[in-house]
Amino acid sequence: MATGTGKTKVLSLALAWSYFHKLYEPESDLSRNFLIIAPNIIVLNRLRKDFDDFKIFKQDPLIPENGYFDRDWQNDFHMTLHIQDELKPITEEGNLFLTNIHRVYLNEDKEPSLEEEFLGKKPAPDADTSKGMDLEKVLRSNKIKDLVVMNDEAHHIHDENMQWFKSIEDINNHLKLKQGKGISLQVDNTATPKHNKGAIFVQTVCDYPLVEAIKQRIVKSPVLPDEASRAKLSEKTSSEFVERYKDYIHLGYIEWKKQFDELKSQKTPILFVMTLNTKEANQTKDFLEANYPEFKNSVLLIHTKKSGEISESTGSKRDKEELEQLRKDADAIDEDASPYKAVVSVMMLREGWDVKNVMTIVGLRPYGSPAKILPE
Repeated sequence: MATGTGKTKVLSLALAWSYFHKLYEPESDLSRNFLIIAPNIIVLNRLRKDFDDFKIFKQDPLIPENGYFDRDWQNDFHMTLHIQDELKPITEEGNLFLTNIHRVYLNEDKEPSLEEEFLGKKPAPDADTSKGMDLEKVLRSNKIKDLVVMNDEAHHIHDENMQWFKSIEDINNHLKLKQGKGISLQVDNTATPKHNKGAIFVQTVCDYPLVEAIKQRIVKSPVLPDEASRAKLSEKTSSEFVERYKDYIHLGYIEWKKQFDELKSQKTPILFVMTLNTKEANQTKDFLEANYPEFKNSVLLIHTKKSGEISESTGSKRDKEELEQLRKDADAIDEDASPYKAVVSVMMLREGWDVKNVMTIVGLRPYGSPAKILPE
């Protein structure tokens, strides 16, 4: 499902269905225990906004009133929420484990670094599986009789050699060994269910692509600058990145400024510039702040490599406080108190970073991969 069309809502519907099916239907093969896995802390924090205090079930509402079909739905919906390794007592009535993928691996000799937790990383296929943390031990213990697994941003797990895939397979095998049957159901969610060569995943049950979502006005419609403005664009001959693409950056600024002047009393539109590497991102940030007064001290630079890992562009190790602040800034970009008007990054658009206030996008990188994920 395209970003912004309600993937989290679908997860919550599937969760409520499984919960009550297990509770009310004799011989149900489903579960009241759920593991929701995010690829990184940014996506985890987005999910927490819906699942903290089970808000998503109450606000919609998803749980029928007591008495509907002679059932006590509201009274019977009892789940305990476990975030990462903050585990509470495991209950017979139901458990929701909400975590990023690093807490599920059975191969961690140490706590994941903040860089790894921030945007994740692709673990080695042959990683050691001898040690683990509390959550992964609970998921493989006798305390869990059955389990539904839900993966958000699941384009990360199509590769059977990846540790994400192997970790779920391992939990499934433990359930089979100890309970006689494996995972009850696995639901994978992504806006881009495609291999790098462009083929759609064979396990896709339903595809609601971005083009359809735009056509049905579920998400914003992309609008190009007018033809006259586009005709003036030219790539300069220069070894300096920002000099080469100065026209493109400036047109992005002009389009952003129109929105900013129109909407500043309501919210702050964000200009997003996507570059090919961190060096170009650094130069773009400096250029925006030096040439446009509106962007002085208000450009958020988020360094990621193509793999999605945080990258230390300076070569020196960022300390934990700086990275934690960066995470908070990225998470709060839509809030009124955020000081930022522009974001410069390499891969943030592919990492499940849902932000409503991004209104102008300047893509200063090739869009030629067969999967067509970047332009989408």
